[in-house]
Amino acid sequence: MTSTSQTPPQPRIAALRKWLGSGEGLGLLGVIILAGSLLLALVLDSNGDLLYEVNEYVIWLLLLALLAAVTEAGYWLGRRAKARGGDEAAASDDHTREVQTALFAVLGLLLAFTYSMAVSRFDDRKQALTAETSAIQTAYLRTQLLPAPLQTTEAALLRQYVDVRLASARPDWYLDVGL
Repeated sequence: MTSTSQTPPQPRIAALRKWLGSGEGLGLLGVIILAGSLLLALVLDSNGDLLYEVNEYVIWLLLLALLAAVTEAGYWLGRRAKARGGDEAAASDDHTREVQTALFAVLGLLLAFTYSMAVSRFDDRKQALTAETSAIQTAYLRTQLLPAPLQTTEAALLRQYVDVRLASARPDWYLDVGL
């Protein structure tokens, strides 16, 4: 008959197990692992070309899978913690709602700033286009003041510039060999 004496876990280890078992700890650990993997990818990419060589859909799928795995693990650990304890589960629910509210507030700010920047860029582009159109019109009117032989050549050059400018405004302008 052998007796094995098991030593009780140290208080720090027991507290760590309780924190990880609550669901909150593993979720935070998952976020740290996700951020760490992104930082590791950037650090290991010393020349800056790795993220450009890998297809963006592959990176997107990997991040989506990692995020889904961390979310699922947090969900199951949260259910387990809820089944185990009463008061701690209610406190965890309140904490989760607070984090969710803060996250949605940050997301709302991000969307607002993004739309604000997009609108300002659109306005700047519209003003630049209006200024360029006005300059072309002024140049065309000034060609009418030139002597007759120069009028036709300068107007033809101006029309050629407008054609090239309109062609360069197309999304696939760089594929046009004529430019």
